[in-house]
Amino acid sequence: MNHEIDKKEKYSLLTVKEEKILSTNAPDLKAACLKLEGEGVRNIILDLEVTKYVDSSGLSAILLFHKTCKKNNGVLVLTGLQDAVKNLLRISQLDSILVVVGTFDEARDYIMMEELEKDIRG
Repeated sequence: MNHEIDKKEKYSLLTVKEEKILSTNAPDLKAACLKLEGEGVRNIILDLEVTKYVDSSGLSAILLFHKTCKKNNGVLVLTGLQDAVKNLLRISQLDSILVVVGTFDEARDYIMMEELEKDIRG
């Protein structure tokens, strides 16, 4: 799977550079998730701006990111979703579980607010 990872202090940005996430490349996306978890990353921004289609294997990979972040007291934020991918999340009712924002800046701000709230709560 063609993707890029940019690690920051409080999160990692994973930019998918594939038009489709299918059973043929979703395992690579899952491997990237597990690699980030192994490196201690708990907050992930998943940028899917280039992605126009996601099948059930792709949804499974996205859910792995969500579960992994949640398990590690972090958050997954999806950004850059094309209409077809947004509709798939809505139809599968995952839009009520996953955090979806329009832009990278909104995603980064969401994670920073989550981290700030954790710091305040102790």
